[in-house]
Amino acid sequence: MAEQSSPIDIRTPGLREALVNVNHLCAFEILRRFGRPATVAEVALSAQRSPKEIQAAMDALQAVGLTSMIRAGRGRRLPTWVVTRQAIVTTYEIGDPADEAALASMAPLFCEERRREILRFIKPRAAKTEKDFYWNSLHAGNFSRDDIRELYGLLQQLEAFLYRCNQRQTITNPEEPQACNYHVTVDVDSLLPGVLPLPTLQILGRHPGKDLPKSVVSAVTSHLSEREIEIAQLLVKGSTKREVASQCGISQHTVAELTRRVYRKLGINRRAQLAMALGQTATA
Repeated sequence: MAEQSSPIDIRTPGLREALVNVNHLCAFEILRRFGRPATVAEVALSAQRSPKEIQAAMDALQAVGLTSMIRAGRGRRLPTWVVTRQAIVTTYEIGDPADEAALASMAPLFCEERRREILRFIKPRAAKTEKDFYWNSLHAGNFSRDDIRELYGLLQQLEAFLYRCNQRQTITNPEEPQACNYHVTVDVDSLLPGVLPLPTLQILGRHPGKDLPKSVVSAVTSHLSEREIEIAQLLVKGSTKREVASQCGISQHTVAELTRRVYRKLGINRRAQLAMALGQTATA
């Protein structure tokens, strides 16, 4: 069966039952990683689930067109299964009461079940080493339409990155462990009035006797490119735009454009504010 690429409508009968069950989705991903027809027993071994659970998942996924069974035949003693697409994409009509209700009934069930499962396996603080990466960020703010468009683009880039990471995973031996080593959660929601803003806050851990990695920068400068940081630091030191252009080997027009970009990203409009943002004292 040829792989499909078209999204699945949220009103598809059986879709809710297929997608709100974490076991079903794990079975889909394990089967996808095989990259070939696989038996229920192979998927069960790789997913560390019972064949009964995997068979139920295959049936539920097949009912909505996400998997397809290849019957036993010449050279195959058992039926095998394949995914019909590389990713699951579901669409709904914004503002349609029926579609909105279907979405509202699906998202909490899946998210809560998956969150409970993940929380059980988060590595304890005492077991973490300097090789373990950790990031936690919680923000509430006032975003313009341009900010939302930029945020949407960044989230799309993150999704593309996560998709590429997932696509690299393949299974050549069903006995190879498929357990994940990190989880990434991103939630963006609109708010009712009542939530006050908080300052940017970072809590950075370091191991005794060791400095923070050079790759760790402040929350402010992490939004800037290397060139923008260079320009900002020169401006704070009191350099004129002509001097900055000469030192960086770029035109004054480019310096002006980079300066505007820095100010926009940091939400400021004066050098004194720039110095504060960089944790430095401005030089007149």
